[in-house]
Amino acid sequence: MKSYFRELGREFVIVFKRAASLIGMFFIDHETALKNWIDYFRKE
Repeated sequence: MKSYFRELGREFVIVFKRAASLIGMFFIDHETALKNWIDYFRKE
C-alpha cells in the first residue's frame, strides 16, 4: 500500500510541476493584459 501512495505522490508532483510551468508561462505572457483587465474592472 505504501508503494502505491509513493507512486501516486510521484505522479502528483509531475502533474503539479507541469501545471505550475503552464501557469507561470500564462502569467508571464498575460501579465500586462491581466493588469489592464484589473484596472478596467476597478474603473467600473
